[in-house]
Amino acid sequence: MMTRMYRTLAKLYYRTSAILDGLGIPIVSKVVTLPIEFNVFGRKHWGAGQGFGKDAKKGQEPKLDLNDEDTTESMLPDLLEMHDYEVEVDEFRAKSNDLYEVLIGIAAKLRS
Repeated sequence: MMTRMYRTLAKLYYRTSAILDGLGIPIVSKVVTLPIEFNVFGRKHWGAGQGFGKDAKKGQEPKLDLNDEDTTESMLPDLLEMHDYEVEVDEFRAKSNDLYEVLIGIAAKLRS
């Protein structure tokens, strides 16, 4: 299901980009900070940031018994803290903020 969703999102992104490009509206990428109510990289329990290598400790996590209530509860403080994630987003910038001028520009682009 997730793979289908990503394929659909990619198709929609490129179709929208093609339409905006055809209308002469440039797309500008920028990075924004998105605060989320949980930390998917709970460092304490998953070994995030350790990397991979020949060292046996790197990239290996201790086996967690998720059926054990104490283990699950010990993970919650790390998971449920606010965390900021950087996400790349696109802005669609018309050359003018005046709707009339934008529509005239679109009409001129469609004629040519």
